[in-house]
Amino acid sequence: MHSTRQAESADPVLDRSAAVCILGAHRSGTSILTRLLHTCGVYLGNDEDLLPPVEWDNPDGYWENKKFNDINDEILGAMGGAWDIVPKLPKGWSQAPVLDDLRQEAKDLLDSLSKDGEWGWKDPRTMLTLEFWQTLLPQMRTLLIVRNPVEAALSLSKRPFHGAYLSFQDSIDLWLRSHQVALQSLDLDSCVVTHLDALTQNPIPELQRIVTCLEINADDAQIRLACEEAIKPSLRHHTIPRIVTESLPIDPAVYTMYQQLCSRSGPNFARTADVEEHFDVAELTALTGRLVGAVLRDAGYLDQCLSDARDHCQSVDTEINHLRGETDHLRAETDHLKAEADHLKNEADHVKAEADHLRGEAGHLRGEATHLRGEAERLTAENQALKALASESSDLAEKRAETVVQMERSLSWRATKPLRAFRRLFGGGS
Repeated sequence: MHSTRQAESADPVLDRSAAVCILGAHRSGTSILTRLLHTCGVYLGNDEDLLPPVEWDNPDGYWENKKFNDINDEILGAMGGAWDIVPKLPKGWSQAPVLDDLRQEAKDLLDSLSKDGEWGWKDPRTMLTLEFWQTLLPQMRTLLIVRNPVEAALSLSKRPFHGAYLSFQDSIDLWLRSHQVALQSLDLDSCVVTHLDALTQNPIPELQRIVTCLEINADDAQIRLACEEAIKPSLRHHTIPRIVTESLPIDPAVYTMYQQLCSRSGPNFARTADVEEHFDVAELTALTGRLVGAVLRDAGYLDQCLSDARDHCQSVDTEINHLRGETDHLRAETDHLKAEADHLKNEADHVKAEADHLRGEAGHLRGEATHLRGEAERLTAENQALKALASESSDLAEKRAETVVQMERSLSWRATKPLRAFRRLFGGGS
């Protein structure tokens, strides 16, 4: 796998308008087409950035830049989807703030590739994220490759992804939804549309038409070499005649979309489609076997889904029973806690009543204390008055005693002493 490009100039000018966005649903021939354009001079990135070939799936390489794959996966994840799950994309979704970091990462990637010359990328996920890239590359050229949806779905449903298979019906649905989302952003009048049948059956004139429409500077020798290297009969594992495709019980919207795209696929495909198809019994038997195999795989997938659903239901029933037990236990706990709460409420009411009683008692005691303080003050005053009276009485007694002593010592008292004795003797006073 070579990624040679024109020599870079000393002062490169970033020209994103040189970009070629290669579009197509999964298993529609995008790898073949991208390899053809790469040989014609379209730069895809450094070799180490390209997905390596996988022998059992795509031995000639995917020709996809892993950095575009990673950004597309993150965009789809941020919008609630994946490569096989088409997300709901509201109007203006590409400007959502959740994509701001990815937008800057994408700008850096585009600037690293757009230094000079023709460059481009392919990733089937871009069918779902095209609007995002158009906001960064409004002048980019677009190339869409179309394949019979039944062929693409058969091929996709045979590829394991992380040990599981996408069903044939899911593969058909993904083909339709991918194109529906892409066409919301894609102007088919300015988009180059090709068909895998035209590339495999008329490779040189079809590749010449593509490079001319895209204004890619590739000469006849490059075109011839590209077709010789890339176009091999072994690349087509599922070739479904139109009569078989149109007879299958598939959503009519799939055929309507396919016919619309076929009408845009150019004259080389028109000539290919006009050739009468001839299939012998062996070819039809092999084709029937592939279709039946796809149906049986879908049936087996559905059986597995039903079995998984039954197991899941049993698991859910067990979980429900467990939750019922937990609920009963919690209900009993709730009842117990409610009873405890009622008891505590009653205790609180009792404590409140006791507190009210104690507050009343305290008020009464405060009144008693006030009364007693008044009584104490009165008694203290009376005691002080009695002490003062006693003191005065003592003073008077002392003065009287002193007076008596003075009288007894006086001359008149001693002179009248016999007279007082006589009075006492005969009943007189003192």
